[in-house]
Amino acid sequence: KMMFILMHIHASPFFQPLHCFFYTGLFFLVLIPVILLIDAGFVYRHNIADLLHEDHIRNDSNVVMLHLPSSAYIIIALLAIVMFLTVPVDIDRYAMPCMVGAIGSAGMLVKTIPHFLKKQTSLHLIDNKIALVSMSFLSEVLKKAKHIITIYCIATIMMIHMIMTLKDDPVESRVAAQAYIITSLLRSVSMMYLYRSMILKRKMAIINLYKIGYMLSQFKKIIKQEVMSFFGLLIALPGLYIIIMLLLLLINHTISL
Repeated sequence: KMMFILMHIHASPFFQPLHCFFYTGLFFLVLIPVILLIDAGFVYRHNIADLLHEDHIRNDSNVVMLHLPSSAYIIIALLAIVMFLTVPVDIDRYAMPCMVGAIGSAGMLVKTIPHFLKKQTSLHLIDNKIALVSMSFLSEVLKKAKHIITIYCIATIMMIHMIMTLKDDPVESRVAAQAYIITSLLRSVSMMYLYRSMILKRKMAIINLYKIGYMLSQFKKIIKQEVMSFFGLLIALPGLYIIIMLLLLLINHTISL
């Protein structure tokens, strides 16, 4: 009802044309067989032992967004900044830098930073009991949550850009802002549940750490440091491109506060 009011549509939100039901049913008629075929194919290619072995399935699906070396994403991320600074200040022209920045930030989160943390933990964090474990856990989470992190980076940056392109139409801009808030909440909930499930799967690792002398107070510090680093990175990397875009538009008086 709220969306109808904002868009000045004078009709009942409960009324749906007949063709909506037709196209929805058609969509499910196509979607369900495709899902069944994919699942059947997966079951056919694996035996019972493989299907019951959770680690085997998880490792078997270890696919990176793009098959590039970890350093390549640093170049992509820097390229996006260069594009922002060199293209003419125009919201429509910022679509490509935003997409490049989204890919660069996602790649850094799921590949470059985990690779860097792995090196750091083996070379410089051996004597730091808290950072050694928390950064190892963080590296593992970033790699395993690669799909949702990629979606998060692309959706966050591109939806902010879409809101900027609609700034001259108050109604559409408001609807886009509401859509961004709702999708952000849904992504945040998905991220928290995914993170919680990963933490619950660390039972054996935590037991082993307890056996070698880690105390409850240290576990609390480890989790706090890991969670703050994880969400800090998620905010900082995509946020960098959003801040650059908004600052350039403000300096050029394309938008105003």
